[in-house]
Amino acid sequence: MSDTAPRISAVISVVDPHPVYFREAVASILGQTVRDLELVIIEEPSSRRVADVLDGINDPRIRHFCHPHRTSLVEQRNRGLEKARSDLVALLDADDVCLPNRFEKQLKFIELHPEVSVLGTQLEIIDPQSRTIGYRVYPVEPDDVARALRIYDPIAQPSVMLRKAAVIEAGGYQYTRYKFVEDYELWCRMAMKGYQLANMPEALTRYRVHPQGAKTTSLRSSLLGTIDVKRMYFSKSLTAREWIRLLAEHALLYLPGSLVIKLFLAVNVRRRRPG
Repeated sequence: MSDTAPRISAVISVVDPHPVYFREAVASILGQTVRDLELVIIEEPSSRRVADVLDGINDPRIRHFCHPHRTSLVEQRNRGLEKARSDLVALLDADDVCLPNRFEKQLKFIELHPEVSVLGTQLEIIDPQSRTIGYRVYPVEPDDVARALRIYDPIAQPSVMLRKAAVIEAGGYQYTRYKFVEDYELWCRMAMKGYQLANMPEALTRYRVHPQGAKTTSLRSSLLGTIDVKRMYFSKSLTAREWIRLLAEHALLYLPGSLVIKLFLAVNVRRRRPG
């Protein structure tokens, strides 16, 4: 490994890596058209080890760190930022996939727009067999993203390329009362501090929905956390429409998780590729 910092540090935080999905996630990063990168894997101990799942993948760009004991996703995220050697950090979850030109397109954009600190992409939603279900479309311009934060999380964590210095200056990932909304809280905090967040117009990240994923198993905690973060940052200025959205999210807490997922897909997933 060269002492020279790469152009991009890609970071994956993982516990109990899936034997198929995690290899696909790693391969999608190592196969990027931007070759000057490192892949920082932040592992916490579980019954299945990263080293076993990645057996046979011997790429010198991989830097693997296994913590001696379990901590939290917040600490994993911050540990990943700490280990990243580049100021440009690309994120991916352990069961998602990057399109081959994702980093190239984000790198070009973020170099042309020094005012943008966090840059996401649109999402291609895939099922457990990697079949496309549809597309999740987010606002693109910083002003539109800032407005959308009052209603929902318009920046998909596994699609993000961010400026490490800006995130650390803003306080990094922090604990919230509920799990799995550390990214939404960070984006809200950064927007309130004046940092600009934006999205690419293309779907450059394949976001997997499957029964074992944290996206599914942590649904109730994510809903509670989303409500809590919105109250924390926007409760004094919510419009009538935004309050109605908040009340609707409360109502979802009383429905079965499987039904909530179906409603989410029906309302938020489009059939046509954006961009």
